[in-house]
Amino acid sequence: MSSYNKGDEMKNKENRIFTLLSIAAMMFLSLATTQVQAQTFSGRAVGTQSTTTSQVGATTPVEIAVAANAAARLADTGELPPQGGSRTASVVNASVALGTAPVTGTLNTGLITASTSGSNGTSQSQARVEGLNLLVGGTLGTFRITANAITTNTNCVCGGPAGATATCTGNTDIANLVVQSSTGTVLASFDARVTAPNTTVFTTTASTDVGSGSTQVQTTTTITIIANEQTRTPDDGIPATDDITVNGLRVIVTETVTVGTGGNAVTTTTTSDTIIAQAKSDINCTATPLTDLQITKTCVNNANVITCTITVTNISGNAATNVIVTDNLSNDTTFASASTSGFTTLTTPIVGARGGTVTGTVATLASGASATITIVSNVAPGTPAGTQIANTATVATATTDAVVANNTASATVTVLAPTAASATISGRVLTSKGRGLPGATVVLTNQNGEVKYAVTNSRGYYRFADIEVGEDYFLSVKSKRYVFATQSISFIEELTDIDFMPTQ
Repeated sequence: MSSYNKGDEMKNKENRIFTLLSIAAMMFLSLATTQVQAQTFSGRAVGTQSTTTSQVGATTPVEIAVAANAAARLADTGELPPQGGSRTASVVNASVALGTAPVTGTLNTGLITASTSGSNGTSQSQARVEGLNLLVGGTLGTFRITANAITTNTNCVCGGPAGATATCTGNTDIANLVVQSSTGTVLASFDARVTAPNTTVFTTTASTDVGSGSTQVQTTTTITIIANEQTRTPDDGIPATDDITVNGLRVIVTETVTVGTGGNAVTTTTTSDTIIAQAKSDINCTATPLTDLQITKTCVNNANVITCTITVTNISGNAATNVIVTDNLSNDTTFASASTSGFTTLTTPIVGARGGTVTGTVATLASGASATITIVSNVAPGTPAGTQIANTATVATATTDAVVANNTASATVTVLAPTAASATISGRVLTSKGRGLPGATVVLTNQNGEVKYAVTNSRGYYRFADIEVGEDYFLSVKSKRYVFATQSISFIEELTDIDFMPTQ
């Protein structure tokens, strides 16, 4: 038979909470010991671009129509710098002539936007062309390519085991793409998001062969349209790096003209290469061990002598290198001394200097290790009682610190009212014959009328102890047999020879 026990239920809940907190703590420690940061970025986005080249025989292709090619590069963000950031570009309602005979065309667009960015372990780019109307072709015919919009995206992130693996992906969204012949016949249409790389949307070839012998002319024109064309740098075996370039739409028109036959034939190849919405991203992820330095500071004011203790502890699982602690002392204090345990160098102001900086360094602070600095300073002269003296110490390291919130520590002390120094007043009361007068009462009165009494001993000596210095006092003697004159003294140090002789 079982019974309900509310105390057991509460204990079970507490155990479950403790277990969850323990798991969370272990997860945090795991993250704190090795983190990944994107060290370098690269990226670029271009709305449109086009090149036209000519090649005669087996020679190297030469770019022609340079001015037209330059004009066709629209909304170019330029390269993203290695440290990342963001770049954007845009063009509205463009109209550009493309290429040169025999391969020519025109490019008309609405809004073109391009952006690229790199931060927080992610590099991404986007190019978008709206209202595309592209006319391209050669001797054997022209083709019109229209689309409501073409949007290309690339994205590279740091992930995988320990977060040290770079992964890049890309895609292209094509809205209502239509390919038409010069007579208006629809040859192809496309309307979808394309994730598969290098998707051929349309391709065709036309040829003619006229004349004979040395006047024979063979002409071949080919047009190829590729969607979501992707290229990457060959795998270098380093998982921390990756890149991707995606051409949303690539239109290639090639016309080959061969004049003559046999060994006397001359072949000229002209190629127009137009890219719509190109995005490129590149990232380099480096596994970076992280540390976590925690600094604490306590200060105690004892009679306006301030003693501060700074403690730095490495609470992570990784060593911290080139650790430096800096403490800028208040100008309301003067430096007295400093000592350390755990730091290898200690730099201080000169003794007696107001303010100044105390710096401690150590090349390596191991996981779980601590180092301390003790600083002694005095409240500077003239600092009013009640003044709050606040002071902050900071710690830094060449190793990336996972938690910067605990890299500073502050402490505040209050200036105390000065404690008055004290000393002794003593002397002898004498008779008219110069002998000590026993039993006489000596009266000490301060400026506030406060009175202290002392009675002479058998030899006439008296003594007042613990009298506050820095004040004026009156000393008088009461005796039944003699009359003594009252003495006024300014008490700034111990007095031992304040003697009295009777006046009558």
